[in-house]
Amino acid sequence: MIAAMSCGGAGSPASATPSGDVLDRPVFVVGRGRSGTTVLGEALGAHPDVAYLNEPRDLWSLDPRANIWRPGPGAIVLSAGDLTGELATGLRSRLADCVRSSGRTRLAEKLPINSFRIGYLNALCPDAFFVHMIRDGRAVAASIAKIPAASNWYGKRDAKWKRLMAVADTEHLGELAKACGRNPYRRGLLEWRLAVTYSRRSLAALPRDRWVALRYEDFVRAPAASVSTMLDAVALRSTPEIVDKMANRFEDRSRAPAPLDGLDVEIAGGLLAELGY
Repeated sequence: MIAAMSCGGAGSPASATPSGDVLDRPVFVVGRGRSGTTVLGEALGAHPDVAYLNEPRDLWSLDPRANIWRPGPGAIVLSAGDLTGELATGLRSRLADCVRSSGRTRLAEKLPINSFRIGYLNALCPDAFFVHMIRDGRAVAASIAKIPAASNWYGKRDAKWKRLMAVADTEHLGELAKACGRNPYRRGLLEWRLAVTYSRRSLAALPRDRWVALRYEDFVRAPAASVSTMLDAVALRSTPEIVDKMANRFEDRSRAPAPLDGLDVEIAGGLLAELGY
């Protein structure tokens, strides 16, 4: 397994060293949790030019709104207008420090909640590339449903879920959010719908050469071809050796999705069919 880097923790001040050109075309992996973003990030971390950060919550905590897993000022959605100059300087310094300390040339970062923060990330790094990992929402919801309750997937005292319900309200899905109750499968399905919808909407507003949408199912079916497509999209060098090293991380662990009942179909909306699932 690739050991993701850790730098710029919540207890450390942002570096005073200016970012310069060190933070060159960072790659942000976005996608709902349990969509294969972890294995995709690890594959990027296997690239010899990449400094990989796996869910660096402490780094982003420089912005108090970034933490949505506990009660407080956290916000699911952060947009370009939420990024002040002071925050941008501090966050860029932290990210750049990670690249410097790695001795590599490109940064890749994965944090699933960033699916709702693409505009914020784009304002922070206007030359960034985005890789959107999409997976069948039924498989995502089933995977979330298997997570033990003690893991606090939805945060301390349901802090994250309450914030997701607020996002659902803005999408006119508030009643569906209430109907999910404490059912982890239904919550996961709605979370998937919201995350995919926000990601697609935000990416569509960016130049087409700055992002690529890829399917988890394609990575497990044809990993080498999918890795090659991704490397080309994010302007990372590609050799047969690099592709093989990255592609070997993918294996098919999916199962046939269970049929949806009437409420599940309503929660998923038309997104499953729109995506070809």
